Amino acid sequence: MNIANSKERLLQYLDIKGISKAQFYRETQIKRGFLDADKLNASISDKFLARIVGVYSDLKLSWLITGAGEMEHTEATKSNAVWVDYNNFKLVPLVGK
Repeated sequence: MNIANSKERLLQYLDIKGISKAQFYRETQIKRGFLDADKLNASISDKFLARIVGVYSDLKLSWLITGAGEMEHTEATKSNAVWVDYNNFKLVPLVGK
C-alpha cells in the first residue's frame, strides 16, 4: 500500500504501534494540530523530522519521507548504524590571518 505523503505515513506508523496522537504530541513536544486532517498536506520541516525519528528510533526516515522500503529498521540496519557523540568534541578557536 502506497501512502500519499509523510504525515499520512506517520499516522500509519502511529496506528500500527498503538501510539495515540496525544502520546505522539507529548513525546515529541510537537504542538497539537500537527496531524489534523486540514494540515495533512503540509510538509514536515527538518526540525520536526529530527524530533520524530529521535523519539521513534525504529522508524526509518527514508520510509517516512519517500514511502519506499520498510517502515522500521531491521536488526541488521540497527547494528550498522553509526552514531557520533558530538558532546565529546572540543571547540577550537578560529584565528584570523
